[in-house]
Amino acid sequence: MPERTQTAILNAGKNEFLSKGYSGASMRNIAAAAGVTTGAVYGYYSDKNALFAALVEPASEKFTERFKEALYSFSVLPAKRQIGEMGTYSGDALKELLNHIYENFDEFYLIICCSEGSNYENYVRKFVEAEIEATLEFMEVMKQNGHEITSLSMNMIQILSASFFSEIFETVVRRMDKEEADIYVDQLLLFHAAGWKTLFKMD
Repeated sequence: MPERTQTAILNAGKNEFLSKGYSGASMRNIAAAAGVTTGAVYGYYSDKNALFAALVEPASEKFTERFKEALYSFSVLPAKRQIGEMGTYSGDALKELLNHIYENFDEFYLIICCSEGSNYENYVRKFVEAEIEATLEFMEVMKQNGHEITSLSMNMIQILSASFFSEIFETVVRRMDKEEADIYVDQLLLFHAAGWKTLFKMD
């Protein structure tokens, strides 16, 4: 019975957050939809943030883990391989992340579109910051290996990194089906690869 009750609370919470967003969601409504008292909900989750986290944390943590693994695996490649495989490696890693998003689509919709006011409202920011750091490291690798790359301001790097992740998560915002998302991401990768190769003078 306790497991069934918790499942009912999670399902009701998910529906409430999806329909009203985190800020508009009510623990009282969630309790009513789950067929339990508000006190019973708080018996499982200390507050609304805790309930929201219970819904999204497994998928979000796995995404973070895979993203970090991809960055690390690329960073330890020999310099020549980093330079030669930059576009291909990034594309393969991103497609794996996209698959994970679509395997957990509702959870990522909650994070991207319904999390304002929760602890997850700035979830994407940490990936942008990691991407900025990885870009700076790659630029240093290029310089150390004799490439005269275009001088980029920190503002430029930050804006490009932020826009890239915004574009990726548009697949969620627009509720693209997986087939459309795959095509969209392939085209997005071509667009960004061409731009970075031009800036890094890799042609």
